[in-house]
Amino acid sequence: IAYNMVSRYGFSDKVGYVNLTDPSLAKNGEGAEIAFKEVQRFIQEAYNEAHSLLETHRSALIKLAKTLAKKETLERDEVIKTTGITPTKPRFKRLADIKLT
Repeated sequence: IAYNMVSRYGFSDKVGYVNLTDPSLAKNGEGAEIAFKEVQRFIQEAYNEAHSLLETHRSALIKLAKTLAKKETLERDEVIKTTGITPTKPRFKRLADIKLT
């Protein structure tokens, strides 16, 4: 996914809106190296964010795991009650919610 974000969909400011899946561009050593570094950066940032969230909410996750071990399934409201964590607005819009003009 990270590779496609960089090489196809222009999610990287360093690479820009260049389709690196084009064989003539993919063989360019400098372009490929920049894309590889951007993919590594995306993956590292995602890992750091996930790790931080897990550490921040460790006690809530332990409570949730213990509750799930007893009950197996929980409704949304039960998860919120068990963890004390209320959902926040997503940072990104769902693709279905984006209106094309």
